[in-house]
Amino acid sequence: MIAGVCARCGAVLREEEIGPGCRWSADMHRGRIVGLICPACQTPDEDAEAQFNAETLVYGRDASGRCVASPKVTPASGERVQ
Repeated sequence: MIAGVCARCGAVLREEEIGPGCRWSADMHRGRIVGLICPACQTPDEDAEAQFNAETLVYGRDASGRCVASPKVTPASGERVQ
């Protein structure tokens, strides 16, 4: 089943591709996804930003269904929080 298409080239993102290792990026506006960008269309800066965000942020949804991001926290023990 199709989950979305790239806003730039029309490439198809299939549901079975979604998960860890998926390199597609979401274009967000005020907590809502307004477009998807496939790996082939991402600029080097967009790719670097996506990788940085994946390493430093935890994503979830608020009561209104909007996407929200919170920083990943490393406790004093040095254990990484996922």
